[in-house]
Amino acid sequence: NIQIKPIVADYSEEELKLLENYIAEWHKDTSNAILLHIDVHYYFHHVFMKGKDRESSVEDVEEFKQRYLNGEFGDIVGSN
Repeated sequence: NIQIKPIVADYSEEELKLLENYIAEWHKDTSNAILLHIDVHYYFHHVFMKGKDRESSVEDVEEFKQRYLNGEFGDIVGSN
C-alpha cells in the first residue's frame, strides 16, 4: 500500500522501512525464485534482455529457459 515514486529520495523513512521489510519477505518466498549460475544470470540480463525497454517477464524467463535447454547459449555460458 505504498505509492510508487519516481525517486527513492521521495520516500519517507517509514516508507523505506516498509519497502525493505516487504522485499526481505518476498525474497524468502522461494516459490518465486529461480536459481541460476552467475554466468547464466549475467547472460540473461545483459545479453538476452539487452535492448528491451522493460523489465524481464515470466515469458522472457520461459523463452530463455527453452532456448537454453535447447543448447542455444551453451557456447557462451557453458554447459553447467
